[in-house]
Amino acid sequence: MRKEQNVYVRPTWHAKFPNITSDFNTIKNTLAPAILSAEYKTPPPPRGGRERGSMINYSIVIMSTTPGTKKEDITETKAYGTAQVHEVLDLNKFAKHISDHGCTYDRADIAAVLTKAVDCLREQLLLGNKVNLGELGSFHVELNTEGATAPDEFTAANIKAVTVRFTPGKSFKNLRQDATFQLVPGRSAISDAIEVIKNEDTIHGLE
Repeated sequence: MRKEQNVYVRPTWHAKFPNITSDFNTIKNTLAPAILSAEYKTPPPPRGGRERGSMINYSIVIMSTTPGTKKEDITETKAYGTAQVHEVLDLNKFAKHISDHGCTYDRADIAAVLTKAVDCLREQLLLGNKVNLGELGSFHVELNTEGATAPDEFTAANIKAVTVRFTPGKSFKNLRQDATFQLVPGRSAISDAIEVIKNEDTIHGLE
């Protein structure tokens, strides 16, 4: 990954929230050095059979301390971390990944099994069954319904949606213990960037 340490960021927060200048300046003074000191480097070699060393990219965003608050009503903000997707694996790529990790079946066979598993999972859920896939987790359906004034007035017509609920298994409840992290620029910062300024000691545009 190319090293890009200094990014020009449009000064939108100060303009939108003039009443929280103090909060913004406090966060700016901690956020800027964090971005500048981030190590944008190639992830370490695989260890323990886990590709990319379980590296998770994250960026820093400034958000309201009260979720759901309208922008014009924000009075306090803090810096939070948010995960950034490194790569999207479709079914074929994921099947190849499995095949390359000591599996006796080739990519085509694995992709066929995964495709069939999706079909069968959907079939079982439509039968009202719960499917437990061990350490991966379990799947079951939930209903989104429209209320009726009385029980005898509720019919299937009041069911507006049937959604799938996934409950993580033991291996997926919390990946924190096995994860390592790398700070990267956020998507919004990159999209708002006017130019990349190299060999500078400050991030311009935050004042």
